[in-house]
Amino acid sequence: MKNNFKFVSNKLDIHHSDLKINISTKQSFHWSELVYFVILPMFLSVFLVDRIIAPILCILIFSIYFLIRLPKSVFYYEIEIDLVDKIVFKKNFKGNQLINKRKVIDVISMENFHFKEINRNGKNCYVLIYQISKINEELIMMNSEDYIKFKEILEQYNQ
Repeated sequence: MKNNFKFVSNKLDIHHSDLKINISTKQSFHWSELVYFVILPMFLSVFLVDRIIAPILCILIFSIYFLIRLPKSVFYYEIEIDLVDKIVFKKNFKGNQLINKRKVIDVISMENFHFKEINRNGKNCYVLIYQISKINEELIMMNSEDYIKFKEILEQYNQ
């Protein structure tokens, strides 16, 4: 396979081969995040707050962190663009188990993929859109580096 690569950013995981393109929103867990978001505030709170309140505050920070972070690594979805059969699927996962697989587009044309630029919290994001006449199917949101990589892949197939 001459076109085979994997690109991982903090938001998306793009895997490209000659047969298909997979875009996954799964965010893997990194142990270094515990240091930044749990252990570091724990040490700072010992010096800034009373030593009795600091452990309670740390347990609260730790539980809030896991309540927010755990669903992002367990529940995710994947866009699969089959380049051979020209079909786009959207798969929903819980852990590594497939919950739902939905055919989004029956027959694709690479010229119908477009990006819409939006501004969120002062940062530019891009929404991948598949346009059929007046119907737009919004597939996935990307940051700038994901947009550049995916646009390079689409340009290969538009030529």
